[in-house]
Amino acid sequence: MRMALIQQPDGDPRLGDVLVNCFQGDTPWPRCRIAVAFLKRSGLRHIEEPLRQYVSRGGQLEFIIGVDHAGTSREGLELLLSAVGGQGQLWIFHNDNPSTFHPKVYLFSSDHQALLVIGSGNLTEGGLYTNYEVGAITELDLSLEQDQRLLREVNAFMDGLLGQSALVVELSQESLADLVDKGYVVSEERSRNDAAEETPEPTSEMEEVPDATASLFARAVVKAAPRPQAPPPRVQQQGREQHEAPPPAIQRGMLLWWKELPHTDAQRQTGNVTGVLRLSSTGFRVNGQPIHSSEYFRHTIFSDFHWEITHDDPIQEATHVRFRVLVLGNDWGEHQLRVSHQPSRVA
Repeated sequence: MRMALIQQPDGDPRLGDVLVNCFQGDTPWPRCRIAVAFLKRSGLRHIEEPLRQYVSRGGQLEFIIGVDHAGTSREGLELLLSAVGGQGQLWIFHNDNPSTFHPKVYLFSSDHQALLVIGSGNLTEGGLYTNYEVGAITELDLSLEQDQRLLREVNAFMDGLLGQSALVVELSQESLADLVDKGYVVSEERSRNDAAEETPEPTSEMEEVPDATASLFARAVVKAAPRPQAPPPRVQQQGREQHEAPPPAIQRGMLLWWKELPHTDAQRQTGNVTGVLRLSSTGFRVNGQPIHSSEYFRHTIFSDFHWEITHDDPIQEATHVRFRVLVLGNDWGEHQLRVSHQPSRVA
């Protein structure tokens, strides 16, 4: 038995890195059992493609997921169903008394060894990467009796949960609709935006963050989550499906966007200034193709930053990015700006 500590958000590896490696490593584990309190799209999108690869290679997959305190979202469960595609066992666990389902157990095993992760991280982006979390990775050698005993105890815990049939529902499209209808599961946007302000914003904007003079704590920048994996785009050529090479990664010094500023963006209009720069298409092209402002800024330029949903109906997201600002050759230094995104509106 060997143990190591997961320390987030700044440690290496983080929980998300461990799961991705286990699902798609050179010698993937044939069996995986996960019991977790909360699951959201923000987290599952980081392991969606590794999950697809895992089950496509015949990996045996089992999830036991809690739905307490609106911690698990409809979109997260929909993405899980899509990724697994009927090739795994997916269960929802809930007790209608006040007891919260709160485990975070990740078990990968073969006939000769196992890897066990127990900690504080849920299947959310924060739990996998950007929250302050801790966990223990335990490598088990199943030729050793003490390691066998621990594996039996973990499996017995999982089996005990599933043995409480009155508290367990198998996840399917039909049962998910029932969970939503009865209020056990809500949308990811709604669960994080009950207290959001009502005034909508344009698609993507930047504004300077005011000093929080009344705050007791500073706002520290943490290590960002990596960009979620995605299958390479497919193209049809001579009747065969082939993979198209992805575009090159963004490099320092690349021109990512430009815009000739109107009076409102330049804050030169009559009346009140807005302090907002609208990130719109403006005819800018990448590889000869015009960008789409509803996707380019959120999913290409700023995709690696930690986004929070700030408004529901319509959906809005926001993140904070540090920029170096130069105006007419004058260097105004670095400023942390708020970047917001509303996919339903084009600036």
